[in-house]
Amino acid sequence: MRQQAAKARGTVRDELAGRLPALDADLAATLRTDAPESLRRSLREEAVAELVSYRSRLSPEAWERSIDVTTDRLLRDRLGLPVIEL
Repeated sequence: MRQQAAKARGTVRDELAGRLPALDADLAATLRTDAPESLRRSLREEAVAELVSYRSRLSPEAWERSIDVTTDRLLRDRLGLPVIEL
């Protein structure tokens, strides 16, 4: 896909770029389910510690979403995986 994207122009490039968010979401979902439980738990605790100063300003839903997003970022960082984007 990388070689195809490097040469793509116009609508072909737009189509390829349009597929990237779904690929990135799939990668994130796979990390959440396949990373070792102990690593996920540890990184979730790290995410909570990182975000605790914002808790009073967030709704319960926003708080949980913030923890999930931060945990995903920490998982990627720890495992050396990129965000799939242009």
